[in-house]
Amino acid sequence: MTGPSRPTSSNDVVTVAPDALTDSRLTAVKHWVAPGARSLSVTKTDDMTPGSAVLAGATFSYLLTVANTGTVALPGVTASDVLPAALTLVSVTPGTGWTCPGAPVNTAGAAVSCEHADPIAPGEQSPAVTLVVRLAATYTATSIHNVATAVAPGSPPIQVQATLDTPTRSAAPPTPVLPVTGMAMPPFGLAFLLILTGLALMRVARYRPQRQRG
Repeated sequence: MTGPSRPTSSNDVVTVAPDALTDSRLTAVKHWVAPGARSLSVTKTDDMTPGSAVLAGATFSYLLTVANTGTVALPGVTASDVLPAALTLVSVTPGTGWTCPGAPVNTAGAAVSCEHADPIAPGEQSPAVTLVVRLAATYTATSIHNVATAVAPGSPPIQVQATLDTPTRSAAPPTPVLPVTGMAMPPFGLAFLLILTGLALMRVARYRPQRQRG
C-alpha cells in the first residue's frame, strides 16, 4: 500500500540544477513550498569598491533590502539599523513604500527604524533604506561591524538579521609644516635637514684655519 501523494499546487517552484549547464540532459529539482508559509529576508551591502577600505573621517553608504521569501503577503514589516558608535548618520533615503520617521541625522551610533506602509507581496524585494554614514576620524580598527534587522509581526512573528564588516583604515598622519617659511615638509624632511646641518657644521670645523704659533 502506497502512502498518500503530496498535493500539487500552483506554489510548486522548479529550479534548474547547476549540472544542467554542462550535462546534455536537462535535469530539474522540484521544491514544494507549502501554502501560507511566512518567510522574510534582509540583506545589507555597502558602496565600497571590492578590495578598498573606508578612510577614517570619510563617508560611505549602506543599502538595506527586504524580501518576502514566503507564499503570503507580510503586513507591517519594519527594517532597523543601530549604527556602531564610530559611525555618524549623515542622511537617510527611504525606498519606495518605506518611511523612516524621526531618523536622528548627525548623531553618532544612531538608531534608524523604517516601516513599510503596505504588505510586502510574496516574491517582492523592496529596497528599504539607504544610509549615508561617516566614520570617526579617530577610528583605528581594520573593519567596522554593523547589523541590520527586519521584522514581520503576526503569527508567528519573524525576525531576521544581516551583518556586514566593512574594511577600514586609519587616516594618514598630517604633513609637518615649517614654522618659518610655511612650506610643507614630508615626514622625513626634518630629520634629513638636521643631518645636513650637522654635516655642514662638521665641514666648517674641519677646514677652520688654525692660529699660527709665534
